[in-house]
Amino acid sequence: MINKFDSKKNILRYPALILILVTGVLTIVGSNGTRTVTIAPSPLPPKQGDITNVRITASEKEELSQIEYSVNGLNGTRPATDVPFDVTLNTCKSNGNYRTTLTLEAEATYNDNEVRTNEQQYDLTVGDNLREDIDLDYAVYVSKGSNKDEEVMLDIANRFRSKFNSYSESQYHWSQKRYYKDEAIQYANSVDMAFSIGHGNHHYYLSSDGELDLSQTEFGNFTPCNANGDLEYLIFISCLTLSMEEVSATPFWYYWFHKESTKFTKKPFTGLHMVLGFRSTTRFNSYHWGRWRTWDGKNFVREFANKINSGWAIADAWIDAASDELKQSDGRNLAAVLYLREYENDTIFTEENDYIYGNDNYSSPGQKVMVYLD
Repeated sequence: MINKFDSKKNILRYPALILILVTGVLTIVGSNGTRTVTIAPSPLPPKQGDITNVRITASEKEELSQIEYSVNGLNGTRPATDVPFDVTLNTCKSNGNYRTTLTLEAEATYNDNEVRTNEQQYDLTVGDNLREDIDLDYAVYVSKGSNKDEEVMLDIANRFRSKFNSYSESQYHWSQKRYYKDEAIQYANSVDMAFSIGHGNHHYYLSSDGELDLSQTEFGNFTPCNANGDLEYLIFISCLTLSMEEVSATPFWYYWFHKESTKFTKKPFTGLHMVLGFRSTTRFNSYHWGRWRTWDGKNFVREFANKINSGWAIADAWIDAASDELKQSDGRNLAAVLYLREYENDTIFTEENDYIYGNDNYSSPGQKVMVYLD
């Protein structure tokens, strides 16, 4: 199909010339130069995960013979009587159809043998540019626990809420696993920043109803399929959630970022910009909670909120606040930030494209996947 298009372009891409012999006189008649064949994908621009509808049509239908088309290798021919017509392609990776590009071609042939062509190609690894919606908002989720735990966690949450004023608060809940998984599009993936407080472990967060394996979550513009996630920044005040240790010879980044063999599965970075948290055991236990409440915890989130309000790079603000906490007499919380290099200097006001595995900005760990340590 494509080779046929290429050969015809070389010969008939311009209006055909028709030779007519009338009363012994050779007359050259130029065909109508305004004929067009149109390809209109919807949504526009399409992105990976969309069910994309492609409408193909041509002008001067009464003179049209047929249209040949190719939609990512799905080829066909339609007679003039079918024009305009639609071709639908599901790019959602969950059905095993992982598309990184969308190539559209159409060739209209008219009764006088004139041929008009149209070609378009879209990169499906780039999500919506700018913000996914017009709201700049955040959510705060707190894990239920013992009375003392809850008191400290609520203190920390409320200090952040009282200081962070650049986004509007849209949610403040006791955490539930469904907020990050089955119902994420209504909760964590519906806001620009999700701030979670509780206990944790290597790539885990302990929500109010049990352990959440974050390696089985998806956040960002590309998930869930056929929807439009919003989350850029995922934050955890919890032990070890961003631990750098290997687990059974598996490197830590495997639990967060895609590679070729995992691109059909769930991982957090599917348009997500950053995860901020701690790589050590924090003072999240009964012995140390008091200091978090009276100094470290509330001052840490206060400092972080003030810095990002004033335009600091988010990663710098997190690490700097953690470094200040380490200077305290009992300081020992080691912070980390995971991100794609594209977002290294993100502020809370930055408007960057979102990317998925397969894009040059989402390369193999060690090249584009970055770890920022205190």
